[in-house]
Amino acid sequence: MSETAYPRDFLAADFAANSLESIEAAYQQLLDRDISTREALEQWSRAWSALDSCVAEASASRDG
Repeated sequence: MSETAYPRDFLAADFAANSLESIEAAYQQLLDRDISTREALEQWSRAWSALDSCVAEASASRDG
């Protein structure tokens, strides 16, 4: 099975969800964003989802 790398819009390509500090900083960036417009909220939602996926993937690779 080959791995496919998807481009990251919110997270840096070298972001690693390997420490609480890096994960917390990324979520804090999202919490600090202005989401007063529909477009901003949609971008925020996509970024939050991307971060959640990255954290879940890192967790699964540690567990498995």
